[in-house]
Amino acid sequence: MKPSTSSPEALRLAPPVRRVLMTADTVGGVWSYALELCRALCLRGVCVELATLGAPLSDAQWQEARALPGLTVHESTWRLEWMDAPWDDVRAAGEWLLALEARLSPDVVHLNGYCHGAWPFRAPVLVVAHSCVLSWWEAVKGGAAPARYHRYREEVAKGLHAASVVVAPTRAMLDAIERHYGDLHPLRGAPNAGRTEDVATEPAHDSVPDVRALPAARGTPAVDRLKGIATEPAHDSVPDACALPAARGTPNAGRAEDVAPGQSDDSAPRARAFPSARVIPNARCATRFPPSRKERFVLAAGRLWDEAKNLAALEAAAPQLPFPVHVAGDALHPEGGAVAETRSTRPLGHLPPSVLAQWMARAPVYALPARYEPFGLSALEAALAGCALVLGDIPSLREVWGDAARFVPPDDSRALARTLRFLMDHPREREALAARGRERALTFTPDRMAEAYLELYASLARLEHRVS
Repeated sequence: MKPSTSSPEALRLAPPVRRVLMTADTVGGVWSYALELCRALCLRGVCVELATLGAPLSDAQWQEARALPGLTVHESTWRLEWMDAPWDDVRAAGEWLLALEARLSPDVVHLNGYCHGAWPFRAPVLVVAHSCVLSWWEAVKGGAAPARYHRYREEVAKGLHAASVVVAPTRAMLDAIERHYGDLHPLRGAPNAGRTEDVATEPAHDSVPDVRALPAARGTPAVDRLKGIATEPAHDSVPDACALPAARGTPNAGRAEDVAPGQSDDSAPRARAFPSARVIPNARCATRFPPSRKERFVLAAGRLWDEAKNLAALEAAAPQLPFPVHVAGDALHPEGGAVAETRSTRPLGHLPPSVLAQWMARAPVYALPARYEPFGLSALEAALAGCALVLGDIPSLREVWGDAARFVPPDDSRALARTLRFLMDHPREREALAARGRERALTFTPDRMAEAYLELYASLARLEHRVS
């Protein structure tokens, strides 16, 4: 019910969003997503405070960040929540983020991770579900994650349920988090998992600021009302305008209002765990990926150690092909271990973004036979560069690309080899597929992504203004 203390005129006059505190890890696609969004937000006059977690920024990442007026980077090296034994670091990172918020006074906190969604930020909190361990394990290993991830599951669930709003880049990813984290009840066999006192009450490191004197935020009556309003579509809640544009072959793909997690579209509807959740697709700037004259090779990119990318399928397919398969990406896991080996494909190593874009410009075909890929930024970049896409046949990639890509079962290396060879041997079909892919890719613009997030930020800020 709309509070009587607020009028439509007061809401209309609520201050715009001027400052956002955003988190990002420095490994993989989240960094690319965050920089693309920061760039578009800064162009609209929004100051973005980007708090990085995980590995230190590389020289290339610093160069990217420093090129953006309006962006300030706050670097840390706290371990990420999906890493082994991360919880002391997760606690320390949470206290660091609370101290940043107290100093910077952002209008919105935009978390590109889960666990800190349960921390007592004063501003509204948006959590973006880019990927997660449980859905990764289900897709890659074919079953439930082992017991050692009970704590992870509970902490992620708490962060999601405490957030003001949850966003995912595809409907498939939204379904996954509903399925894995919709139930807040503690898991059997996980004693004390997810206790609040394990997350936010004890400093883990002497250098972490003491934030115990900070005023309470969410959890106070005013903010509880904010969260309640944010989940009621009839009363100025966050809009449904942030939907994935429907791909040909996937009618209405990505409409958040159609999501009934864990059920087919024709099943009986049920209550959603995250009723205010939204789908906002990722984006890349087309001018950074101009097509060029194509040469005779297949390109792939991704972390070689990540089973989700399924680059092993290309290793198996490559001996059957009369042209080279080049693979760009890190071969060493960020936590160490053995270096991923390549025998049949040609490794390019880690490439700076501009160099990878040049390889994409020359590649006629881009292969991503993924077992798990919640959106697939590299496929978007390749399509913008004029590559025909050959992708793993999984729901998220079907949702994004429809008939603008060829799909192969991730376990079928022979089908992968046949598809790659057919496209290389039939330039007319390949070029038609590439044209459809580029047409589709051009709909995923940074402007569209930024406007969707700004609308969401403004809705959250208005709701906070209304109850303050």
